[in-house]
Amino acid sequence: MAGEFASPPARQSLNPAPSSQRPCVAGDNRVPVEAGAGAGGLAADVTLDPAFTFFAKGATAARSTGGNRPNMKLTRASSYALHAVAYMAAQKQQDKPVASHHIAQARGIPERFLLKVLKPLVSARVLTSVKGPNGGYRLARTPSDISMLEILEAVDGPIRGQAPFTDEEKDGHLNHKLENICKQAAEQVRQKLEKVRISDLASKR
Repeated sequence: MAGEFASPPARQSLNPAPSSQRPCVAGDNRVPVEAGAGAGGLAADVTLDPAFTFFAKGATAARSTGGNRPNMKLTRASSYALHAVAYMAAQKQQDKPVASHHIAQARGIPERFLLKVLKPLVSARVLTSVKGPNGGYRLARTPSDISMLEILEAVDGPIRGQAPFTDEEKDGHLNHKLENICKQAAEQVRQKLEKVRISDLASKR
């Protein structure tokens, strides 16, 4: 993946109103403009539409330009988090704290948004916050011990499968079947993301 990405417009919060929630695709080197769900508090839904695709809660399906198949979507917050953690993992001295403004400048992320994203990663013990003039953030574990799943769930909440129920009593059995299918799909997505390590994302190979 390649291309130039502009910095997002100034916003007061990473949690826009539901009507403005839009999914975004994580870029390779810079963070995209499109807004998504904010850091913390929002779960991610797995929907089958028609193949399982991972969407942020409240996001609408975006179609690829090459056809009608929906794309894998990440929230803006989780994209920021992955870029930040991968950047720290790529540093030669991983035990040395990296200042947030250095990460923001290197990845093209507004620092005020970045700080909101890093906070839940500290709570999840993915990162360690170091205070003081030479402080910043560093990985709490080695990159190979941190999964992509941990980061996404720390920022956006648990990945779960959910099928909206109809009001028709006669469809109750089908409702539960669909719910189970979505839960199974969500678990498959979780297992896939668990296998992706930050060392994989930080690698240039």
